[in-house]
Amino acid sequence: MSNFNVKLRTIFKNNYFKFIKWIVILILLFKVLESQIYIDVLIEVFGEFGAIIYSLSFFTLSLIFTALLLVSFGWLFKKTDLLLDKTTSPYNSTLYTWLGEDAVSSKFLRNMFGDGASSEYDDTENLKEITNIIKTKLEDNLLYFKIFRTFLYSRTKKSLFNKINVYLITLLATFITTLFIPKIKEYITNKVGSQEIFKIIDELTRYQIHSYLILYTSIAFTVYFLTYQVLFTFTERNRRINFLISILDILIEEKENNNNIFAQGSTSHLEDNNR
Repeated sequence: MSNFNVKLRTIFKNNYFKFIKWIVILILLFKVLESQIYIDVLIEVFGEFGAIIYSLSFFTLSLIFTALLLVSFGWLFKKTDLLLDKTTSPYNSTLYTWLGEDAVSSKFLRNMFGDGASSEYDDTENLKEITNIIKTKLEDNLLYFKIFRTFLYSRTKKSLFNKINVYLITLLATFITTLFIPKIKEYITNKVGSQEIFKIIDELTRYQIHSYLILYTSIAFTVYFLTYQVLFTFTERNRRINFLISILDILIEEKENNNNIFAQGSTSHLEDNNR
């Protein structure tokens, strides 16, 4: 019996169980929200102002719903990325094949920058570490800096994969604005707008406007942050590479300036000797 209790406590403390528990609670709360009993209670307790309370209830649940979805998406994409990284077999193609590839390998980036970031959230330490890694890997060589920069640029800015991603993102945004939002609006109108709580305040324009404003704000909030999360995930690799390109630009400029100073110094020394 004690072992059974231990197992139950382990299950209850598990993050997956906690997440599922919140999903179930959220579903039940949405069911309560759309029930006539809840509406009747609001009307009885708050009267005409019950419409505002109803809308605020919907807004609160929308916040919780959005937060859960964002956590779910973040966890899913992270696990997928790690799974793909672990299941990637050793590279066994030729350099000829490699030259024709169209994207920078996530496994390569993960291996190159796999060291832990600053535990104190010190961005300056992270920048120093990244810069030192690049210098070490590329032997602090100007030629290798330029070649690596060209490699990153050609496989992101000019890659077919990146162009398709931009097209898909545009298509997603179009889908959301033309199909998804009108469907939600239709649901709200049919499910909520026809209910007694809004019939009671048909003549009270101020309450009606405020109520619907809160409802539509809830929808906009959810759609915005979910779209943001999807776009953030799909552009994550490009942001990493663009940042590395920026660092390489600075390293290249620094190297070229140092070489120019050295060359000018050598020229001046030769001129003094000739005199």
